[in-house]
Amino acid sequence: MSDRHSPEGDDLVRRALLLVDPATVGEALRRISPRELQSVHEPARTQLAALRKSRSPSAALGESRYRPVVDHVAVIVSDDCLADVVEVLGDRAEDPTRDELLAALEEVRLRYALPVVQLMLAVVATGAAPSSGLCQDLLAGGTDLALPEPALDEGPGAVPEPEATPTPTHGPELPDARRARRVEAAAARRAQAERARAADER
Repeated sequence: MSDRHSPEGDDLVRRALLLVDPATVGEALRRISPRELQSVHEPARTQLAALRKSRSPSAALGESRYRPVVDHVAVIVSDDCLADVVEVLGDRAEDPTRDELLAALEEVRLRYALPVVQLMLAVVATGAAPSSGLCQDLLAGGTDLALPEPALDEGPGAVPEPEATPTPTHGPELPDARRARRVEAAAARRAQAERARAADER
């Protein structure tokens, strides 16, 4: 997917990520292979390595110092879910109708907890795929896929109570090379967003 990140998009992904069961986040981080980690540029590589060793990576992701790697972690956590949705949609994966996407998500939700599905939608929504607008709409309201509004007293380290994650039944994980490309794409989105913000401040 192409890149069109914004501060609002960053917040959308972060809000969705903080809803995911901490055990799921920790497991996904531990699955990062050395090859994937090496594909990430500094300082994000060091931050990801620190998160892998953290006893509470979800809590750490609520801290401002880890904001640069929120995209990376979101891609890692939601990648298998996205791959399953693409497989279910088949030829319609690039630009599905609302009904087609909802039907695919209904099937995929038998294997993934709602917060993981919401995170996957947030990752797509902040890209430039034809379906990004549709994903934004689903997260905005109208179905149980909508993200809850952030609490008024939510601080930078606040972590909402996550939904328990069902045992995955999606088979073997994706090849390292494919996941590494998506992690690198997240890094590119983040770098572009930072450049845009710097330009706006001039």
